[in-house]
Amino acid sequence: MKKIAAALLALCMLPLLSCCSAAPRIYNDGSAALPVPGEEARRADAARAELELLLSRIAAVYDGEKTAFSLSAKEAAAELLDWHSAVRPDAEDIEASAKESFMGFTPQEAALFPVRLDSVWRAAYLLSSPGEGSPPELYGYEPQSWPWSSESARALFSALYGGLGRELPDPQPADK
Repeated sequence: MKKIAAALLALCMLPLLSCCSAAPRIYNDGSAALPVPGEEARRADAARAELELLLSRIAAVYDGEKTAFSLSAKEAAAELLDWHSAVRPDAEDIEASAKESFMGFTPQEAALFPVRLDSVWRAAYLLSSPGEGSPPELYGYEPQSWPWSSESARALFSALYGGLGRELPDPQPADK
């Protein structure tokens, strides 16, 4: 009887021991926490939903008639660059989200979105170029992770364009 009770106790303790053997996550302040099951999947889903929201706002709200120097293009670029800096997603995840968002656009949004994205890409290129001494003036949006690197901007927009089945265009306007 004692052997059966010991075996049952050992079986009950086995899952607890496996949880205790998981490597703790070390935070910047030196504190540690055990990983929570499903946390990475929840974070990935939240990041994807946030990107899809940003892209849908560009498709539905952003005025594509404005240039890369317009405030709305700069604000959209800043929001995307902040999102990318905070989340650091894989290019494949960005491409999948862009493709999924694009498939959900209305025909009018789908027709205008590449032109709008071009303006936002040019604004992101300008915002992430070296030499900016202070955060850009953006009305209604305060950058969270400025300064942005040009490599990060290029990686983000390469993946976004990849999701649309397009190549990253030259960020310099054709008239320069």
